[in-house]
Order: sequence, then C-alpha cells, then structure tokens
Amino acid sequence: MLEKGCGVHQRLLPASLETSTLLICGVVAALSAVAAGFALSFTSKADVPLYQRRGAFEAACRDAGDALLRLSWPSPVTFADDCRQPTVTPVFNKAGFLIVTRVVMAPTGEATVRRTYSLLMDGRQFDAWRMTEVEQAPNELSVVHAPPMLSPGLSPGLPPGLSPARHLQER
Repeated sequence: MLEKGCGVHQRLLPASLETSTLLICGVVAALSAVAAGFALSFTSKADVPLYQRRGAFEAACRDAGDALLRLSWPSPVTFADDCRQPTVTPVFNKAGFLIVTRVVMAPTGEATVRRTYSLLMDGRQFDAWRMTEVEQAPNELSVVHAPPMLSPGLSPGLPPGLSPARHLQER
C-alpha cells in the first residue's frame, strides 16, 4: 500500500508487522547490552588489584587463614571464626594493605587455647594476597587509664598562670 503526501511516497506496514518488528529489535538490543556487560566484567577483572575487587575482605580473610595454617603446621588448628563476616581493617596510609584478625583454637598439651592473630595482608597484586606480617593479638580489650586532665590554668611547659590560648595570642 502506498500513501501520497508532500510529493514523497512512503510504504506503510500493517500494524501487526510494525509491533512485532519493534519487539524483535528491542529484544536484540537488550541481549546485546547484556553480552557487552559480561564481556567488560570478565576482561577487566584481571586488570584490577585484589584489594579493589568485589569480595576483597573475604578473600583476604581466607588467604590469611591459609597463611596461619602454613605457619602452624604440623600442629592441628581450627578456626573459631569464619570469613563470611571477616574482621578486616584497611590501612589508610598504605593503599592495598588490610589487617585481618583471625581467631584459632590451638591445642596445648591436653587443653585447647583460643588465640587471636592479626595479619597484615598485601592485596596490591593481581594473583594472590600476601601476608607481610603476623602478630598474636590480645584475646580481650584492655583499658588504658589516661592521666587526669589538667585544669585550664595548669598547662605543662608554660609559666604558672599562663594558659595555652593566652600564650598563643601573645606571640
């Protein structure tokens, strides 16, 4: 069917054919976008350091556990924690480094002792986390008592009666 208008001839498609053509084009476009997203995600992962990848904390926790097992071998060690909710602290002045805390149950004679270890893990590589340091951490938090606050008029290193604010203003 041809329609005449303004000196241009246009071919008109039946309405049912137009709808199915648009649907097919939409499906092809959506599948192309999904395929492009997969291609980009698989190719770019190898170019990203471990500490910047999704699941970095869990991976660092697992590799820290492997490092502890290698250090304690041949003694049997079981972990009292797991890596589903790891205890990890980023080291902010050293990009790519994480402090991973792991709790193990280690046999000592006839008893089993709970020990906590902190491992400094380096995730700047592209293949595996590397343990750079390990220390046994205290099993409990300890309270540090600070000296009592000095009154505003008694600042160390200044003459009596001279407060730090007045000392700075006089300079």
